[in-house]
Amino acid sequence: AEDAPGPASSFAAREKHQVILDAIEGLSPDFREMIVLRDLEELSYDDIAEMLELPVGTVRSRLHRARLELRSRLSAYFESGHHD
Repeated sequence: AEDAPGPASSFAAREKHQVILDAIEGLSPDFREMIVLRDLEELSYDDIAEMLELPVGTVRSRLHRARLELRSRLSAYFESGHHD
């Protein structure tokens, strides 16, 4: 059986989750849409391309740029010491 996380680690996990959601919210609508569809709803590249009427290559490149932007936003937060 796994040990249940204590209140402090549970709070830290919720806080980190909120930071990630806030960072996603801060993305441009196109980038946010890609992250939500692929990483949160776990749709395939083909499904996203069909849904948005875009070529799969466009979906892949837009998602790559969205992830880079998201990573940049998150690294700025985590490196600045906000997560005491």
